[in-house]
Amino acid sequence: MATAILPRRCFTVPRRLWLRGLSTSAPRPSPPRVHDMPSRPAKLIYDYLTPTHSHLLDVTLADLLPSLHTSSSPAVSSPPAALPQGHHLVYFPIQEAPSRLVPDGADPDHSPGAPYERRMWAGGEVVFRRGAAAAAALRLDGRACLCKERIAEVDVRGAEGDERVFVHVKRSYGLGHEDRDESEGEGWLIEERRTLVFMRNSGLEEISGTPRLIKSPSNATFSVSLTPSAIHLFHFSALTFNAHAIHLDRRYAQQTDGHRSLLVHGPLTLALMLRVLGAHVGGGQEGAGAFISRFSYRNLAPLYVDEAMRICLRGPRESPGSNGQTWDVWIEGEKGGLAVKGSAVVEDVSKV
Repeated sequence: MATAILPRRCFTVPRRLWLRGLSTSAPRPSPPRVHDMPSRPAKLIYDYLTPTHSHLLDVTLADLLPSLHTSSSPAVSSPPAALPQGHHLVYFPIQEAPSRLVPDGADPDHSPGAPYERRMWAGGEVVFRRGAAAAAALRLDGRACLCKERIAEVDVRGAEGDERVFVHVKRSYGLGHEDRDESEGEGWLIEERRTLVFMRNSGLEEISGTPRLIKSPSNATFSVSLTPSAIHLFHFSALTFNAHAIHLDRRYAQQTDGHRSLLVHGPLTLALMLRVLGAHVGGGQEGAGAFISRFSYRNLAPLYVDEAMRICLRGPRESPGSNGQTWDVWIEGEKGGLAVKGSAVVEDVSKV
C-alpha cells in the first residue's frame, strides 16, 4: 500500500526495513495536518447481508485450504446461514469513484497526504460480540447493516525525515441503516481496528544482502500450508473493491514500490487465519463448538504471490480475565521466517 518512484529494477524489501515501520519507539509530535486526521467526520457505509459475497469468499478460501473444506457452501440456504467469522471483510467496501482514489488506488480518507504517500497494512484487531442474540443477528438473508468508520488515532514515530505515520482506523458494524453513538456497545456486533503505516516517498532504500528471517515464536501444534496465486489475489480484490496496485499490477509492485512481486492482502491473511483457527477449534467444522471473541495480529514481513506460506496454531492456554482460552496464531513465509504474528481468545459456544 505505497507509492514511491524508484529505479526500474526489482529488489526485495528487507524485513528489517519492513519491521522498522512497526517500531515501538516513543511517538513524535505530529505535523498539524496529521494531527487533525481524527477530527475528520466518520463515514457511514451501508450494505446488505446477501449471501453472494460470503459464498464467493468461501469459494476462494476453500480453494486455498481444501483440507479444511468439507462441502460446497450454497449461495442460498434455508434457513439463512450465519455470517462466518471474518466474512465481514467482503462487505462495506470503499465507495469512491476511481478518480477520487490516490495514485496507488487506495482510499484517500485514510491518507495523511504528501509526503507520506507509501503505505502498508501494519495489523489490527477484531472483536466479535458474544452471545446467541449476536449470532442470530448476523444472518445472510439480505438484512440491512451499517459500518461506521472513523480515524480513531494517529501517531508519528521515528527520526525526523524518516517518520512513520500510524493511522488507526476504527470500524464498528451493526444492524440497520441508522447511525448510533459508538458508546452504545450493545448496538455493534463487530468492532475492528485497522492499523495502516504511511511513509515518505523517499523512505525506501535498496539494501543488498539476504533479508534477516524472524524466528517463529514456538513449534506449532497444528499447521496448514498454501500458495496464493495472482487469481486468488484478483478475486479478493474484486470482492473487497480494493484497487491497490501492489495486489494487482506486478510491474507496479516491483518498479514503483520495490517489492519482488505482488503482495498478499493483509485482510486476506486475516480471513485465512480466522478460517484455519475456526475450523481447528470447531473440530473440523468452522464455528462448531467454539467462538472466536477477539483476534489481534501484527504484520511483520510481506507475503508474496506464488510463494508458499504456512498458517500455524499453538494452544490452547488459559486466558487471564476472560472465560476463554488463548491461541497463538502466526504465518511463516516461504523461507520459514515469521511474517504475521497473532493471538486469539476462543470461547466455548455453550458458555457464550
